[in-house]
Amino acid sequence: MSQRADLRRYRSNLQNEQEGAALYRVMAQAENQPELAELYSRLAKVEEAHADFWQRRIEHAGGTRQRPRLRWRVRLLIWAAKRFGARLILPTVASSEALNRHIYDQQPETDHTDLPAQERSHARLLSQLASHASGGWDGARYARLEGRHGAGGGNTLRAMVLGANDGLVSTFCLIMGVAGASTSPSALLTAALA
Repeated sequence: MSQRADLRRYRSNLQNEQEGAALYRVMAQAENQPELAELYSRLAKVEEAHADFWQRRIEHAGGTRQRPRLRWRVRLLIWAAKRFGARLILPTVASSEALNRHIYDQQPETDHTDLPAQERSHARLLSQLASHASGGWDGARYARLEGRHGAGGGNTLRAMVLGANDGLVSTFCLIMGVAGASTSPSALLTAALA
């Protein structure tokens, strides 16, 4: 692999670890149960250690130190955790960890490190927490009931975003229709309230 491709991969790994650490820190702050808050704090520290590992790799390969810039999806999850608690985003975070549990298995830089085992451990741990947080997750039964629409852990967040979007668009369309038919401010106000 070229050094440029390695640097891109290192930066991608660093981004993921920095975002994971940020999420776990917020989850720890938002969690009411002290045991879970401590667990999220420990996960944040592990993710920070992973981020330091990739930052050193970047610098060793001739790259520069980069400040974390969280992507919109992570910023939205952080907002939701602060507003509604860690339990709301736990299924989404668990799904993400499950998808990335083998991310370091084929990367030669992590061969003789704990990174691959720690990522798999995080996925197992969060999967267990998510299943207990929701009273147990029966994916097969849910799939039979919901068919192709049942995507799993992120349904609450997705429903929240889509519901808000539908509400805004529907209200806007209604008001615009009334505005096209009438110029009366009271008619617009009545339509908006309706």
